[in-house]
Amino acid sequence: MAAFRQPQSSPVIRDIQVRHLASLTSGSGQLSPDEGLQRLRQMELSSGTQCRIRLLGNGGGLRVIDPASGQVMEDFPVRNLRQPLAYEGGRDNLLMFSVESDGGTWEMHIFQLPSALQASQIAQEMHQLIQQFFGSGLGGGGRGGGTNGEAADSSQLVQVLNRCLEEVEAFSLRIQQQQPQPQHPATPRSHRSERHSPPHQALPSTEDFVDILKKLKLALNLLGRLEGRIHQPNAPELVHCLFVPLVLIV
Repeated sequence: MAAFRQPQSSPVIRDIQVRHLASLTSGSGQLSPDEGLQRLRQMELSSGTQCRIRLLGNGGGLRVIDPASGQVMEDFPVRNLRQPLAYEGGRDNLLMFSVESDGGTWEMHIFQLPSALQASQIAQEMHQLIQQFFGSGLGGGGRGGGTNGEAADSSQLVQVLNRCLEEVEAFSLRIQQQQPQPQHPATPRSHRSERHSPPHQALPSTEDFVDILKKLKLALNLLGRLEGRIHQPNAPELVHCLFVPLVLIV
């Protein structure tokens, strides 16, 4: 896209230095976060391109700025933004979001941010802007309307949430199966039974525990964004349920 001067009509909510890692196109609808991460790994990028992202209020959307010239390289209106999501993995603090063009094509954009907190904050602020835009009726005249846009966003978030919950449940079961059984010294055991006792399996590694705690954190963040949009069970009920595996894991 050719660079152009940035208009000054919308207030700046956030302006931060980032690295642009990838813009991924899809010919068959919106990419899921897992698909985006898989394609990013396949690209084997070294560092990405230095730039700035500027989040604008009043329906201004998000702009990608050349830090040297100050010119706009990409301009994404809020009506086209879909499913902003922060991802933490190792040293990666990623901001991911999709863009649905007015012509119906999809792109996923992935940026690396200096910290996980900044990635989470921007994803949350983008989500709020999208909700405000469609909820205010500003998107009512466009394709799909506000209700469809919010429903599509909720559906994608629920898919990510379900994967997190499944992994947390599987990890909790794994811990319960691998925990050593309590010993009862007063109970006599024969040499025969000792020989046939199954060996105790080691608990998951520290890295596994860190990874599942990150998924728990992501699930809690997603439930905060889905409050009032999911039912039977609703978001507060699922938050309560997550404290059971959290206590077990900790």
